[in-house]
Amino acid sequence: MTIDQVKKINDQQELAQIVRMHNDISVKEAAVKQMTDQVILHEIAGGNYFYTLQGYAERRITDESLLADLVKNASSFVIQRQAAERITDKNALLEILDYHKDEYTLNAVLYKLADLHLLRDFVNKTQNQLAVDLADKVIGRLEIANRVKKTDSNKGNLTWDDTEQLVKVLSKKYPDRPPVALSDDDIFEMVVALDEFNDFPLPPDDIYLSGIQYDWIKHWHGDDT
Repeated sequence: MTIDQVKKINDQQELAQIVRMHNDISVKEAAVKQMTDQVILHEIAGGNYFYTLQGYAERRITDESLLADLVKNASSFVIQRQAAERITDKNALLEILDYHKDEYTLNAVLYKLADLHLLRDFVNKTQNQLAVDLADKVIGRLEIANRVKKTDSNKGNLTWDDTEQLVKVLSKKYPDRPPVALSDDDIFEMVVALDEFNDFPLPPDDIYLSGIQYDWIKHWHGDDT
């Protein structure tokens, strides 16, 4: 069985059998990419399959109830997190916050919700202390973003991905603030307050803030290489 032969197969059970039995991982991957059956894709994404097969299968699932089940039951934390990132139903996301214990998955859900009213209500009801701690941080940052919200939100064009440009603007605006002494929350507030910044207020991950600080420290010491 070759990849080209697999690409001509539409029978979902035959494709599933190739994934289970074939020895060539590239042929298995081609079979998953041909699949549309949501139940079979869910089985592969959540089961003990090679990680690339799990990933390809998860990305082909469109049924949010199956994605929610992956968040809860998938054998891989990576798949749990990726599935959470693709869920749009707010009630499903709140349910994940209520039971999940993986910090990265919880942060992915909090980033998708980013609603002060919902999160404040959630922290008053849940028993999941890890989720409460993470939600409190998000609530604090959303409150900061609202406090420093600019009247002309269309003026800037910088996003969280524009680390180099953000550092240049920050170093010019705060020439006497040693970046090494700044916390993540300090940098967050500085960035969202910039006229040049125009993006969703929450960074996808705190690594964005760490990256800004790292490059700013280099800039501070005259090392921009």
